[in-house]
Amino acid sequence: MKRFFLTILSFALISFNSAGQIAIEPEDMPLIKKASVMNDDGDTIGYYFNIDEKTASVTYRGNNFYDNEYSDSVVIPKEVKYNGETYLVTKIGDNAFDGCSKLTNVTIPNSVTKIGRFSFRGCRKLTNVTIPDNVKEIAWRAFMACTNLTEVTIPANTVTIDDEAFMKCSALKSIVVEKGSQNYCSENGILYDKSKTTLLKCPEGKEGITVNFRWRCKKN
Repeated sequence: MKRFFLTILSFALISFNSAGQIAIEPEDMPLIKKASVMNDDGDTIGYYFNIDEKTASVTYRGNNFYDNEYSDSVVIPKEVKYNGETYLVTKIGDNAFDGCSKLTNVTIPNSVTKIGRFSFRGCRKLTNVTIPDNVKEIAWRAFMACTNLTEVTIPANTVTIDDEAFMKCSALKSIVVEKGSQNYCSENGILYDKSKTTLLKCPEGKEGITVNFRWRCKKN
Protein backbone atom coordinates (compact mmCIF):
# COMPACT_ATOMS: atom_id res chain seq x y z
CA MET A 1 0.00 0.00 0.00
CA LYS A 2 2.84 2.34 0.92
CA ARG A 3 4.61 1.62 -2.37
CA PHE A 4 1.39 2.32 -4.32
CA PHE A 5 0.95 5.69 -2.54
CA LEU A 6 4.51 6.75 -3.37
CA THR A 7 3.97 5.84 -7.02
CA ILE A 8 0.86 8.04 -7.20
CA LEU A 9 2.68 10.91 -5.48
CA SER A 10 5.59 10.68 -7.92
CA PHE A 11 3.21 10.72 -10.89
CA ALA A 12 1.60 13.91 -9.57
CA LEU A 13 4.94 15.71 -9.88
CA ILE A 14 5.28 14.74 -13.54
CA SER A 15 3.86 16.74 -16.43
CA PHE A 16 4.33 16.83 -20.18
CA ASN A 17 6.02 19.65 -22.09
CA SER A 18 4.89 21.04 -25.47
CA ALA A 19 6.77 18.31 -27.32
CA GLY A 20 4.91 15.58 -25.45
CA GLN A 21 7.97 14.67 -23.42
CA ILE A 22 7.83 13.97 -19.70
CA ALA A 23 9.05 16.89 -17.61
CA ILE A 24 9.52 17.05 -13.84
CA GLU A 25 8.04 20.17 -12.30
CA PRO A 26 10.52 22.05 -10.09
CA GLU A 27 9.66 22.28 -6.43
CA ASP A 28 10.31 26.03 -6.37
CA MET A 29 7.72 27.04 -8.96
CA PRO A 30 6.03 30.34 -7.97
CA LEU A 31 2.61 30.23 -6.38
CA ILE A 32 0.10 32.00 -8.66
CA LYS A 33 -3.42 33.02 -7.68
CA LYS A 34 -6.14 34.54 -9.90
CA ALA A 35 -8.54 37.09 -8.45
CA SER A 36 -10.46 40.24 -9.34
CA VAL A 37 -9.91 43.43 -7.36
CA MET A 38 -11.94 46.64 -7.38
CA ASN A 39 -10.09 49.92 -8.06
CA ASP A 40 -10.64 53.13 -6.13
CA ASP A 41 -12.79 54.30 -9.05
CA GLY A 42 -15.10 51.32 -8.62
CA ASP A 43 -13.88 49.41 -11.68
CA THR A 44 -12.90 45.75 -11.26
CA ILE A 45 -9.76 44.31 -12.87
CA GLY A 46 -8.65 40.68 -13.05
CA TYR A 47 -5.11 39.75 -11.98
CA TYR A 48 -2.76 36.84 -11.65
CA PHE A 49 -0.83 37.33 -8.41
CA ASN A 50 2.69 35.95 -7.99
CA ILE A 51 2.64 35.29 -4.26
CA ASP A 52 6.43 34.82 -4.01
CA GLU A 53 7.54 37.85 -6.01
CA LYS A 54 4.67 40.12 -4.94
CA THR A 55 3.95 41.07 -8.57
CA ALA A 56 0.67 41.10 -10.48
CA SER A 57 -0.23 40.53 -14.13
CA VAL A 58 -3.44 42.01 -15.54
CA THR A 59 -5.71 39.36 -17.00
CA TYR A 60 -9.20 38.98 -18.44
CA ARG A 61 -12.28 39.68 -16.36
CA GLY A 62 -14.90 36.96 -16.35
CA ASN A 63 -14.75 33.19 -16.64
CA ASN A 64 -12.41 33.26 -19.65
CA PHE A 65 -11.15 35.70 -22.26
CA TYR A 66 -13.90 34.68 -24.69
CA ASP A 67 -16.35 36.39 -22.33
CA ASN A 68 -14.12 39.37 -21.51
CA GLU A 69 -16.10 42.11 -19.78
CA TYR A 70 -13.89 45.22 -19.99
CA SER A 71 -15.42 48.29 -21.65
CA ASP A 72 -15.18 52.09 -21.85
CA SER A 73 -12.12 53.49 -20.05
CA VAL A 74 -9.94 51.34 -17.78
CA VAL A 75 -7.26 52.70 -15.45
CA ILE A 76 -4.72 50.11 -14.31
CA PRO A 77 -3.08 50.98 -10.99
CA LYS A 78 0.65 50.71 -10.34
CA GLU A 79 0.01 48.67 -7.20
CA VAL A 80 -2.88 46.52 -6.07
CA LYS A 81 -3.73 44.96 -2.71
CA TYR A 82 -4.67 41.31 -2.36
CA ASN A 83 -5.22 39.49 0.93
CA GLY A 84 -3.59 42.31 2.84
CA GLU A 85 -0.44 42.33 0.70
CA THR A 86 0.66 44.94 -1.88
CA TYR A 87 1.60 43.72 -5.37
CA LEU A 88 3.39 45.66 -8.11
CA VAL A 89 1.66 45.47 -11.51
CA THR A 90 4.41 44.48 -13.97
CA LYS A 91 2.64 42.93 -16.96
CA ILE A 92 -0.40 43.13 -19.19
CA GLY A 93 -0.99 39.40 -19.46
CA ASP A 94 -1.82 37.31 -22.52
CA ASN A 95 -5.41 37.93 -23.71
CA ALA A 96 -5.98 40.47 -20.91
CA PHE A 97 -8.26 42.72 -23.00
CA ASP A 98 -8.73 40.29 -25.88
CA GLY A 99 -11.95 40.94 -27.79
CA CYS A 100 -13.01 43.96 -25.72
CA SER A 101 -14.71 45.72 -28.62
CA LYS A 102 -16.22 48.37 -26.30
CA LEU A 103 -12.91 49.37 -24.71
CA THR A 104 -12.17 53.00 -25.65
CA ASN A 105 -9.18 53.88 -23.50
CA VAL A 106 -6.72 52.18 -21.18
CA THR A 107 -4.17 53.76 -18.84
CA ILE A 108 -1.11 51.56 -18.26
CA PRO A 109 1.16 52.31 -15.27
CA ASN A 110 4.90 52.85 -15.69
CA SER A 111 5.56 49.75 -13.58
CA VAL A 112 4.57 47.52 -16.52
CA THR A 113 7.52 45.97 -18.38
CA LYS A 114 5.73 43.62 -20.79
CA ILE A 115 2.61 43.68 -22.95
CA GLY A 116 1.67 40.06 -23.57
CA ARG A 117 0.31 38.12 -26.54
CA PHE A 118 -3.16 39.12 -27.80
CA SER A 119 -3.39 41.63 -24.93
CA PHE A 120 -5.54 44.07 -26.91
CA ARG A 121 -6.59 41.96 -29.90
CA GLY A 122 -9.84 43.14 -31.45
CA CYS A 123 -10.17 46.30 -29.34
CA ARG A 124 -11.84 48.09 -32.24
CA LYS A 125 -12.73 51.30 -30.39
CA LEU A 126 -9.22 51.85 -29.05
CA THR A 127 -7.91 54.89 -30.96
CA ASN A 128 -4.67 55.49 -29.09
CA VAL A 129 -2.64 53.89 -26.35
CA THR A 130 0.28 55.24 -24.33
CA ILE A 131 2.97 52.61 -23.91
CA PRO A 132 4.85 53.34 -20.66
CA ASP A 133 8.57 54.13 -20.62
CA ASN A 134 9.52 50.90 -18.82
CA VAL A 135 7.93 48.48 -21.29
CA LYS A 136 10.72 46.23 -22.56
CA GLU A 137 8.67 43.83 -24.67
CA ILE A 138 5.59 44.04 -26.91
CA ALA A 139 4.66 40.44 -27.64
CA TRP A 140 3.15 38.55 -30.58
CA ARG A 141 -0.07 40.11 -31.92
CA ALA A 142 -0.45 42.26 -28.81
CA PHE A 143 -2.51 44.90 -30.67
CA MET A 144 -3.80 42.73 -33.50
CA ALA A 145 -6.96 44.02 -35.25
CA CYS A 146 -7.15 47.28 -33.30
CA THR A 147 -8.74 48.74 -36.40
CA ASN A 148 -9.09 52.32 -35.11
CA LEU A 149 -5.60 52.64 -33.66
CA THR A 150 -3.96 55.45 -35.65
CA GLU A 151 -0.61 56.15 -33.98
CA VAL A 152 1.79 54.34 -31.67
CA THR A 153 4.80 55.70 -29.79
CA ILE A 154 7.51 53.21 -28.86
CA PRO A 155 9.46 54.04 -25.68
CA ALA A 156 13.24 54.34 -25.84
CA ASN A 157 13.61 51.46 -23.38
CA THR A 158 11.74 48.91 -25.50
CA VAL A 159 13.99 45.99 -26.46
CA THR A 160 11.66 43.62 -28.31
CA ILE A 161 8.70 44.25 -30.63
CA ASP A 162 7.26 41.17 -32.29
CA ASP A 163 6.90 41.28 -36.08
CA GLU A 164 3.12 40.86 -35.81
CA ALA A 165 2.50 43.05 -32.75
CA PHE A 166 0.40 45.50 -34.82
CA MET A 167 -0.96 43.06 -37.38
CA LYS A 168 -4.26 44.06 -39.08
CA CYS A 169 -4.27 47.55 -37.56
CA SER A 170 -5.77 48.94 -40.74
CA ALA A 171 -5.99 52.58 -39.57
CA LEU A 172 -2.45 52.74 -38.18
CA LYS A 173 -0.60 55.54 -39.96
CA SER A 174 2.45 56.16 -37.79
CA ILE A 175 4.87 54.35 -35.50
CA VAL A 176 7.20 56.75 -33.69
CA VAL A 177 10.24 55.72 -31.64
CA GLU A 178 11.29 58.02 -28.82
CA LYS A 179 14.81 59.44 -28.91
CA GLY A 180 17.51 57.48 -27.13
CA SER A 181 16.43 53.99 -28.21
CA GLN A 182 19.29 51.52 -28.58
CA ASN A 183 17.22 49.07 -30.60
CA TYR A 184 14.84 50.94 -32.93
CA CYS A 185 14.36 54.13 -34.88
CA SER A 186 11.59 55.57 -37.05
CA GLU A 187 11.25 57.86 -40.02
CA ASN A 188 8.04 59.14 -41.61
CA GLY A 189 6.09 56.89 -39.26
CA ILE A 190 7.87 53.70 -40.36
CA LEU A 191 9.74 51.46 -37.90
CA TYR A 192 13.36 50.42 -38.55
CA ASP A 193 16.10 48.74 -36.59
CA LYS A 194 18.62 51.04 -34.88
CA SER A 195 21.03 51.11 -37.83
CA LYS A 196 18.13 51.77 -40.21
CA THR A 197 19.26 48.94 -42.45
CA THR A 198 16.17 46.81 -41.90
CA LEU A 199 12.56 47.94 -42.26
CA LEU A 200 10.61 46.28 -39.45
CA LYS A 201 7.07 47.66 -39.44
CA CYS A 202 5.16 49.57 -42.07
CA PRO A 203 1.81 50.93 -40.83
CA GLU A 204 -1.05 49.44 -42.82
CA GLY A 205 -2.98 52.71 -42.89
CA LYS A 206 -0.12 54.79 -44.23
CA GLU A 207 -1.17 56.56 -47.43
CA GLY A 208 0.68 56.16 -50.70
CA ILE A 209 2.05 52.71 -49.96
CA THR A 210 0.96 49.10 -49.86
CA VAL A 211 2.01 46.50 -47.33
CA ASN A 212 2.95 42.97 -48.32
CA PHE A 213 2.52 39.84 -46.22
CA ARG A 214 5.74 40.56 -44.31
CA TRP A 215 4.47 44.03 -43.37
CA ARG A 216 6.97 45.81 -45.59
CA CYS A 217 6.29 49.09 -47.42
CA LYS A 218 5.98 49.59 -51.14
CA LYS A 219 5.18 52.92 -52.76
CA ASN A 220 2.16 52.99 -55.04
